[in-house]
Amino acid sequence: MPRTTYYGTCALCKARKSKAAMKGHLVECFAAPEGIGKGEISDHLLLRVGSPCRPEYWLDLLADPVRELRELDAFLRWIWLECCGHMSAFSSRSRDKVEKGLGMAEAFPRKGTRLDYVYDFGSSTELEIRLLERVKAPPGPAIRLMARNEAPVFECMECGRPAEAVCGVCLCAMQAFFCGRHAAEHGCGEEMLLPVVNSPRMGVCGYTGPEPGDWDAPEETPPAPEPPWRARKPVKERPAPPARRAKSPAPEKAKQPGLFGEDDTPVRRRRRKRREPPAPPAGDEEWIAFDLSSPRKGSAKEAPPPNRIRRSGGTSAKQPWKSRNSPPGNGCPTATSSP
Repeated sequence: MPRTTYYGTCALCKARKSKAAMKGHLVECFAAPEGIGKGEISDHLLLRVGSPCRPEYWLDLLADPVRELRELDAFLRWIWLECCGHMSAFSSRSRDKVEKGLGMAEAFPRKGTRLDYVYDFGSSTELEIRLLERVKAPPGPAIRLMARNEAPVFECMECGRPAEAVCGVCLCAMQAFFCGRHAAEHGCGEEMLLPVVNSPRMGVCGYTGPEPGDWDAPEETPPAPEPPWRARKPVKERPAPPARRAKSPAPEKAKQPGLFGEDDTPVRRRRRKRREPPAPPAGDEEWIAFDLSSPRKGSAKEAPPPNRIRRSGGTSAKQPWKSRNSPPGNGCPTATSSP
């Protein structure tokens, strides 16, 4: 199988070179008097950024060694990756995490040092960063773009014309590129289509490419975008609460009769009188009083208090009474009635 050659454009002299020859060409451009500009020169790092899964995408960057990795992270987000504010991380070849606050010179101590970079830990885009060479260059922005790959051309799956849209669902099968005419007829729907851009994150998540304009690096490195959960939302002014209605005074409670006197002082209630026992019935039944204060002989219990016991005709073991005509007995005196 023949080896594919990927070409790019030099940002200094606009020369078209292959990916393998671009490193030597940039070193020559830096050595030329009119190469990178005038000023006091110092050591800089020439970095190669690429995608291990998609080698047709690559970047050559010039980095200031005194800057931090967080500025490299911000530049990669701006030119290739940023879509929804996902998280990102650097790691060494041994999978050890590298902090973003680490300086460039410490992160790339010698030629050939590599770092892995991951953007978005869900639908991830993985990159590989390698130190190509140390070169002399005048001071400038923290990260400068020196070379970039030419945008790959994809053909429409239906008619073969240059593709304008890519389907994020069908991208794994590489049958996801359509021209403007056939994109509207695709079965996955227009909401799954994304524009074809020069980035390894094409067709992933909601990436639609960098901001419109020239792809050259800006004069100043853009700050790292703030994650959406940290962004401060504008505070909405709350409407003033409606005025509360004045409470009407509570009506006076009517005083219950007999509880208060003339001077509104409470009157002490009198206790109810004890209910009197009913009057003895009229007729041949009589009520007799017994004095049981003294206990009977041979009884160890105390006698109950005085009580009234009803006498009527008949006898019963449970009722200590006798009829009027029965002879006296059991220590119960007979009460005589007047004729």
